[in-house]
Amino acid sequence: MPEDCVFVLGDNREVSEDSRYIGPIPIKNLKGHAVIRVYPFSDIKN
Repeated sequence: MPEDCVFVLGDNREVSEDSRYIGPIPIKNLKGHAVIRVYPFSDIKN
């Protein structure tokens, strides 16, 4: 996978059109930011 891309998965695997179907997503196409971090569990933050 290219360094400037991410692999995204939807939360409803049966109907999500995610990277499994459309491929890697360029980071420059992402919008938004993380609201909470849950992994690794020792670093849970918001």
